[in-house]
Amino acid sequence: MNVATLTAPNPWNAFQEYRAAVKARYSEEDATLMRAYRTLCHGRKVLDLFAVIKDAGLDPAGRPKLAICRADAERVSFDRYGNGSASFWSGDQRRNAAQGRRIRLPASTFPRVQPEANTSCVARVPLIPPAYRPAGSLDRYHLLWEADWTSVPKDPILLRHLGKNLYAVLAAWELTPVEQAILRAR
Repeated sequence: MNVATLTAPNPWNAFQEYRAAVKARYSEEDATLMRAYRTLCHGRKVLDLFAVIKDAGLDPAGRPKLAICRADAERVSFDRYGNGSASFWSGDQRRNAAQGRRIRLPASTFPRVQPEANTSCVARVPLIPPAYRPAGSLDRYHLLWEADWTSVPKDPILLRHLGKNLYAVLAAWELTPVEQAILRAR
């Protein structure tokens, strides 16, 4: 899967400027920018989740072509609202906000729909093979993939949330037929 990533002409200088700004007077935006530039300095890619999902668009049934959720989930649900906003969530919907299991996309991410035409769907979350699986708890990571709302995913990307709508790309791979077979059993 190819997704647009962000670049910077001189990330090291930008990182140092934002690190100094965060030390002088902390702001969440400056901290997010500092983490993004540090990620770029280490040769990793950074993506703007809102732009990537908006650019991918919707399938003919009105479902997003891409899905995202925390890497520790087995299924992800998607809800699209009348104003073009949407959310991806896993687990119990009422506790998602407190547990960081809901990813909200802003209004106008997708075309507006009539309120009664809201789209909801569920997809399986890809497996992370041992070669790409991060150490420690998976709840600090996210997976982005081309959603197949009726079958199993094929080509996920492992992400680390940097803040706001920015994510670091850690790994990308294609699931083997054996891994896809296991997902079908979920």
